[in-house]
Amino acid sequence: MIFFKKTFKLLKHFIKNIKLFIIYFPYLDFKKTKQREIIIVFDGNFGHGGLVDRLKGIVSFYAISKEINANFKIYFKHPFHLETFLEPNQYNWLATDSDLKWNPFQTKFLFLMDNFSFNWIKTIQKSNKQKFIVYANIDYLNTIYTEKHSDVLKKKWSALFQELFKKSNLLQKELDNLNLPSEYLAIHSRFTSLLGDFQDTTIRTVSIARKKEILVVLKDEIERIKGDLPKIVFSDSITFLNYIKSNSDVMVLEGNPSHIDVKNSESDNENLKTFVDFFVISEAKRIYLLRTKEMYNSAFSKYASYIHNEEFYNIGINES
Repeated sequence: MIFFKKTFKLLKHFIKNIKLFIIYFPYLDFKKTKQREIIIVFDGNFGHGGLVDRLKGIVSFYAISKEINANFKIYFKHPFHLETFLEPNQYNWLATDSDLKWNPFQTKFLFLMDNFSFNWIKTIQKSNKQKFIVYANIDYLNTIYTEKHSDVLKKKWSALFQELFKKSNLLQKELDNLNLPSEYLAIHSRFTSLLGDFQDTTIRTVSIARKKEILVVLKDEIERIKGDLPKIVFSDSITFLNYIKSNSDVMVLEGNPSHIDVKNSESDNENLKTFVDFFVISEAKRIYLLRTKEMYNSAFSKYASYIHNEEFYNIGINES
Protein backbone atom coordinates (compact mmCIF):
# COMPACT_ATOMS: atom_id res chain seq x y z
CA MET A 1 0.00 0.00 0.00
CA ILE A 2 2.83 2.42 0.92
CA PHE A 3 4.57 1.61 -2.38
CA PHE A 4 1.43 2.47 -4.38
CA LYS A 5 0.94 5.72 -2.44
CA LYS A 6 4.50 6.81 -3.13
CA THR A 7 4.22 5.80 -6.78
CA PHE A 8 0.96 7.74 -7.16
CA LYS A 9 2.51 10.79 -5.49
CA LEU A 10 5.53 10.66 -7.81
CA LEU A 11 3.25 10.27 -10.84
CA LYS A 12 1.19 13.31 -9.81
CA HIS A 13 4.41 15.30 -9.33
CA PHE A 14 5.65 14.24 -12.77
CA ILE A 15 2.36 15.16 -14.48
CA LYS A 16 2.30 18.53 -12.71
CA ASN A 17 5.84 19.32 -13.88
CA ILE A 18 4.97 18.34 -17.45
CA LYS A 19 1.95 20.66 -17.30
CA LEU A 20 4.11 23.50 -15.95
CA PHE A 21 6.64 22.99 -18.73
CA ILE A 22 3.91 23.11 -21.39
CA ILE A 23 2.38 26.26 -19.84
CA TYR A 24 5.67 28.11 -19.57
CA PHE A 25 7.45 26.89 -22.68
CA PRO A 26 6.32 30.00 -24.67
CA TYR A 27 7.99 32.18 -22.00
CA LEU A 28 11.39 30.45 -22.22
CA ASP A 29 14.09 33.13 -22.30
CA PHE A 30 17.84 32.77 -21.79
CA LYS A 31 18.32 36.38 -20.75
CA LYS A 32 19.98 36.54 -17.34
CA THR A 33 18.14 37.94 -14.33
CA LYS A 34 20.24 40.39 -12.32
CA GLN A 35 17.93 40.94 -9.34
CA ARG A 36 16.27 38.14 -7.38
CA GLU A 37 12.54 37.92 -8.12
CA ILE A 38 9.49 36.15 -6.77
CA ILE A 39 6.39 35.94 -8.98
CA ILE A 40 3.26 34.42 -7.40
CA VAL A 41 0.83 33.23 -10.05
CA PHE A 42 -2.96 32.82 -10.23
CA ASP A 43 -3.62 31.95 -13.85
CA GLY A 44 -6.45 29.38 -13.74
CA ASN A 45 -4.26 26.50 -14.86
CA PHE A 46 -4.54 24.97 -11.38
CA GLY A 47 -6.98 25.27 -8.48
CA HIS A 48 -5.93 28.28 -6.41
CA GLY A 49 -8.50 28.24 -3.60
CA GLY A 50 -10.78 31.06 -2.49
CA LEU A 51 -9.91 34.70 -1.89
CA VAL A 52 -8.32 34.18 1.53
CA ASP A 53 -6.27 31.19 0.32
CA ARG A 54 -4.84 33.39 -2.40
CA LEU A 55 -4.16 36.25 0.03
CA LYS A 56 -2.33 33.82 2.34
CA GLY A 57 0.05 32.87 -0.46
CA ILE A 58 0.51 36.47 -1.59
CA VAL A 59 1.30 37.90 1.86
CA SER A 60 3.63 34.98 2.68
CA PHE A 61 5.75 35.37 -0.42
CA TYR A 62 5.80 39.14 -0.15
CA ALA A 63 7.25 38.62 3.34
CA ILE A 64 9.82 36.17 1.95
CA SER A 65 10.77 38.63 -0.81
CA LYS A 66 11.51 41.26 1.84
CA GLU A 67 13.66 38.79 3.78
CA ILE A 68 15.85 38.00 0.75
CA ASN A 69 15.68 41.49 -0.82
CA ALA A 70 13.91 40.24 -3.94
CA ASN A 71 11.51 41.98 -6.32
CA PHE A 72 7.94 40.78 -5.83
CA LYS A 73 5.15 40.54 -8.39
CA ILE A 74 1.60 39.18 -8.40
CA TYR A 75 0.33 37.67 -11.65
CA PHE A 76 -3.39 37.44 -10.87
CA LYS A 77 -5.38 37.12 -14.08
CA HIS A 78 -8.00 34.45 -13.33
CA PRO A 79 -10.95 34.48 -12.98
CA PHE A 80 -10.53 38.26 -12.80
CA HIS A 81 -7.71 40.78 -12.58
CA LEU A 82 -6.93 41.46 -8.93
CA GLU A 83 -6.40 45.18 -9.55
CA THR A 84 -10.11 45.46 -10.40
CA PHE A 85 -10.72 45.25 -6.65
CA LEU A 86 -7.33 45.71 -4.96
CA GLU A 87 -4.73 48.12 -6.33
CA PRO A 88 -1.03 48.48 -5.45
CA ASN A 89 -0.57 50.68 -2.39
CA GLN A 90 3.00 51.25 -1.17
CA TYR A 91 4.53 48.61 -3.45
CA ASN A 92 3.96 48.07 -7.16
CA TRP A 93 3.28 44.35 -7.46
CA LEU A 94 1.53 44.38 -10.85
CA ALA A 95 2.89 41.67 -13.13
CA THR A 96 2.59 41.33 -16.90
CA ASP A 97 3.18 38.41 -19.22
CA SER A 98 6.82 39.49 -19.62
CA ASP A 99 7.37 38.79 -15.91
CA LEU A 100 6.71 35.09 -16.62
CA LYS A 101 9.82 34.80 -18.79
CA TRP A 102 12.20 32.25 -17.33
CA ASN A 103 15.75 31.10 -17.75
CA PRO A 104 16.18 27.33 -17.13
CA PHE A 105 19.53 27.98 -15.43
CA GLN A 106 18.24 30.71 -13.11
CA THR A 107 14.54 29.98 -12.50
CA LYS A 108 12.88 27.61 -10.05
CA PHE A 109 9.19 26.71 -10.21
CA LEU A 110 7.52 26.13 -6.84
CA PHE A 111 4.16 24.38 -6.78
CA LEU A 112 3.11 24.66 -3.13
CA MET A 113 -0.66 24.31 -3.17
CA ASP A 114 -1.70 22.86 0.22
CA ASN A 115 1.98 22.24 1.04
CA PHE A 116 2.32 22.78 4.80
CA SER A 117 5.88 21.44 5.00
CA PHE A 118 7.53 24.02 2.71
CA ASN A 119 10.92 25.23 4.01
CA TRP A 120 11.53 28.67 2.50
CA ILE A 121 15.07 28.99 3.89
CA LYS A 122 16.22 25.75 2.30
CA THR A 123 14.24 26.17 -0.93
CA ILE A 124 14.62 29.90 -1.60
CA GLN A 125 17.06 31.69 0.68
CA LYS A 126 19.82 29.10 0.21
CA SER A 127 19.04 28.48 -3.44
CA ASN A 128 21.40 29.60 -6.21
CA LYS A 129 18.40 30.50 -8.38
CA GLN A 130 17.52 34.11 -9.10
CA LYS A 131 13.84 33.82 -10.01
CA PHE A 132 11.02 31.89 -8.37
CA ILE A 133 7.67 31.36 -10.04
CA VAL A 134 5.28 30.28 -7.31
CA TYR A 135 1.84 28.71 -6.89
CA ALA A 136 0.85 28.88 -3.22
CA ASN A 137 -2.19 29.15 -0.93
CA ILE A 138 -0.76 28.69 2.59
CA ASP A 139 0.10 31.23 5.31
CA TYR A 140 3.82 30.69 6.06
CA LEU A 141 4.35 33.70 8.31
CA ASN A 142 4.99 31.54 11.39
CA THR A 143 7.93 29.95 9.55
CA ILE A 144 9.29 33.32 8.42
CA TYR A 145 9.04 35.14 11.76
CA THR A 146 9.61 32.17 14.06
CA GLU A 147 10.22 34.20 17.22
CA LYS A 148 6.93 36.08 16.98
CA HIS A 149 3.84 35.44 19.12
CA SER A 150 0.57 34.77 17.28
CA ASP A 151 -0.76 38.26 18.11
CA VAL A 152 2.40 39.80 16.67
CA LEU A 153 2.05 37.66 13.54
CA LYS A 154 -1.49 39.00 13.04
CA LYS A 155 -0.20 42.56 13.18
CA LYS A 156 2.64 41.64 10.82
CA TRP A 157 0.15 40.09 8.37
CA SER A 158 -1.94 43.26 8.53
CA ALA A 159 1.07 45.50 7.92
CA LEU A 160 2.17 43.46 4.90
CA PHE A 161 -1.37 43.47 3.52
CA GLN A 162 -1.63 47.25 3.93
CA GLU A 163 1.71 47.76 2.16
CA LEU A 164 0.50 45.74 -0.80
CA PHE A 165 -3.11 46.78 -1.22
CA LYS A 166 -5.58 49.61 -1.27
CA LYS A 167 -9.21 49.32 -2.32
CA SER A 168 -9.98 50.15 -5.94
CA ASN A 169 -12.46 52.91 -6.73
CA LEU A 170 -14.99 50.24 -7.73
CA LEU A 171 -14.71 48.44 -4.38
CA GLN A 172 -14.61 51.63 -2.31
CA LYS A 173 -17.70 53.01 -4.06
CA GLU A 174 -19.60 49.78 -3.40
CA LEU A 175 -18.63 49.90 0.29
CA ASP A 176 -19.60 53.57 0.58
CA ASN A 177 -23.04 52.82 -0.88
CA LEU A 178 -23.87 50.27 1.84
CA ASN A 179 -24.79 52.90 4.45
CA LEU A 180 -23.61 50.67 7.32
CA PRO A 181 -23.87 51.49 11.03
CA SER A 182 -20.78 53.26 12.42
CA GLU A 183 -20.16 50.24 14.68
CA TYR A 184 -21.48 46.68 14.37
CA LEU A 185 -20.79 43.01 15.03
CA ALA A 186 -19.99 40.66 12.14
CA ILE A 187 -21.24 37.06 12.33
CA HIS A 188 -19.99 34.57 9.75
CA SER A 189 -20.94 30.97 8.94
CA ARG A 190 -19.43 28.83 6.20
CA PHE A 191 -21.49 25.90 4.91
CA THR A 192 -19.70 24.92 1.68
CA SER A 193 -22.05 22.34 0.07
CA LEU A 194 -23.80 21.37 3.32
CA LEU A 195 -27.19 22.93 2.51
CA GLY A 196 -27.11 21.88 -1.13
CA ASP A 197 -27.35 25.44 -2.49
CA PHE A 198 -23.67 26.11 -3.00
CA GLN A 199 -21.05 24.32 -5.06
CA ASP A 200 -17.67 24.15 -3.37
CA THR A 201 -14.45 22.18 -3.30
CA THR A 202 -15.61 20.60 -0.02
CA ILE A 203 -18.52 18.20 -0.55
CA ARG A 204 -20.62 17.15 2.44
CA THR A 205 -24.35 16.68 2.84
CA VAL A 206 -26.81 16.16 5.68
CA SER A 207 -30.47 15.14 5.79
CA ILE A 208 -33.25 17.63 5.07
CA ALA A 209 -34.30 17.47 8.72
CA ARG A 210 -30.75 18.24 9.87
CA LYS A 211 -30.50 21.18 7.45
CA LYS A 212 -33.57 22.74 9.04
CA GLU A 213 -32.18 22.03 12.49
CA ILE A 214 -28.85 23.70 11.69
CA LEU A 215 -30.62 26.86 10.52
CA VAL A 216 -32.54 27.09 13.80
CA VAL A 217 -29.44 26.33 15.91
CA LEU A 218 -27.44 29.08 14.21
CA LYS A 219 -30.26 31.64 14.42
CA ASP A 220 -30.61 30.95 18.15
CA GLU A 221 -26.85 31.30 18.62
CA ILE A 222 -26.85 34.62 16.76
CA GLU A 223 -29.61 35.89 19.05
CA ARG A 224 -27.59 34.82 22.10
CA ILE A 225 -24.61 36.98 21.16
CA LYS A 226 -24.76 39.85 23.62
CA GLY A 227 -24.14 43.53 23.00
CA ASP A 228 -25.92 46.71 22.06
CA LEU A 229 -24.34 46.94 18.61
CA PRO A 230 -26.27 45.91 15.48
CA LYS A 231 -25.37 42.55 13.96
CA ILE A 232 -24.58 41.77 10.33
CA VAL A 233 -24.61 38.15 9.16
CA PHE A 234 -22.35 36.80 6.40
CA SER A 235 -22.32 33.39 4.75
CA ASP A 236 -21.56 31.45 1.59
CA SER A 237 -25.13 30.06 1.67
CA ILE A 238 -27.98 32.09 0.20
CA THR A 239 -30.40 29.66 1.88
CA PHE A 240 -29.04 30.59 5.29
CA LEU A 241 -28.96 34.32 4.51
CA ASN A 242 -32.57 34.25 3.30
CA TYR A 243 -33.59 32.30 6.40
CA ILE A 244 -31.99 34.90 8.67
CA LYS A 245 -33.65 37.76 6.76
CA SER A 246 -37.06 36.10 7.09
CA ASN A 247 -36.78 35.00 10.70
CA SER A 248 -34.86 37.74 12.51
CA ASP A 249 -34.18 41.46 12.45
CA VAL A 250 -30.44 40.94 11.90
CA MET A 251 -28.92 42.76 8.91
CA VAL A 252 -27.86 40.81 5.80
CA LEU A 253 -26.02 42.38 2.86
CA GLU A 254 -27.56 42.04 -0.58
CA GLY A 255 -26.04 39.76 -3.21
CA ASN A 256 -25.55 36.07 -3.88
CA PRO A 257 -22.29 34.66 -2.45
CA SER A 258 -19.98 32.46 -4.51
CA HIS A 259 -16.55 30.81 -4.39
CA ILE A 260 -14.11 32.33 -6.88
CA ASP A 261 -12.19 29.10 -7.48
CA VAL A 262 -15.34 27.06 -8.18
CA LYS A 263 -17.56 29.38 -10.18
CA ASN A 264 -14.65 30.98 -12.07
CA SER A 265 -16.87 33.86 -13.11
CA GLU A 266 -15.25 36.83 -14.83
CA SER A 267 -18.17 39.07 -13.86
CA ASP A 268 -17.07 42.01 -11.70
CA ASN A 269 -20.49 42.14 -10.03
CA GLU A 270 -20.36 38.49 -8.95
CA ASN A 271 -16.81 38.70 -7.60
CA LEU A 272 -17.41 42.07 -5.96
CA LYS A 273 -19.63 40.42 -3.33
CA THR A 274 -16.70 38.40 -1.96
CA PHE A 275 -14.51 41.49 -1.54
CA VAL A 276 -17.34 43.53 -0.04
CA ASP A 277 -18.08 40.84 2.55
CA PHE A 278 -14.38 40.53 3.42
CA PHE A 279 -13.88 44.24 4.03
CA VAL A 280 -17.19 44.82 5.81
CA ILE A 281 -16.27 41.99 8.19
CA SER A 282 -12.80 43.52 8.65
CA GLU A 283 -14.35 46.80 9.89
CA ALA A 284 -16.57 45.17 12.55
CA LYS A 285 -16.05 45.88 16.24
CA ARG A 286 -16.14 42.17 16.97
CA ILE A 287 -16.14 39.23 14.57
CA TYR A 288 -17.67 35.80 15.17
CA LEU A 289 -17.39 32.54 13.25
CA LEU A 290 -20.29 30.24 14.16
CA ARG A 291 -20.26 26.57 13.23
CA THR A 292 -21.98 23.33 14.09
CA LYS A 293 -20.03 20.05 14.14
CA GLU A 294 -20.68 19.48 10.41
CA MET A 295 -19.63 22.94 9.25
CA TYR A 296 -16.38 24.15 7.75
CA ASN A 297 -13.88 25.91 10.02
CA SER A 298 -13.44 28.81 7.60
CA ALA A 299 -10.47 31.21 7.63
CA PHE A 300 -12.42 33.92 5.75
CA SER A 301 -13.60 35.93 8.76
CA LYS A 302 -10.47 35.11 10.76
CA TYR A 303 -8.21 36.76 8.19
CA ALA A 304 -10.65 39.62 7.73
CA SER A 305 -10.15 40.28 11.45
CA TYR A 306 -6.38 40.57 10.85
CA ILE A 307 -6.78 43.64 8.65
CA HIS A 308 -7.51 45.97 11.56
CA ASN A 309 -6.59 43.52 14.36
CA GLU A 310 -10.22 43.27 15.51
CA GLU A 311 -11.51 40.80 18.11
CA PHE A 312 -12.27 37.38 16.62
CA TYR A 313 -14.21 34.52 18.22
CA ASN A 314 -14.37 31.05 16.68
CA ILE A 315 -17.42 29.41 18.24
CA GLY A 316 -18.05 25.72 17.81
CA ILE A 317 -21.65 25.21 18.91
CA ASN A 318 -22.16 22.41 21.43
CA GLU A 319 -25.65 21.00 20.91
CA SER A 320 -25.49 18.20 23.48
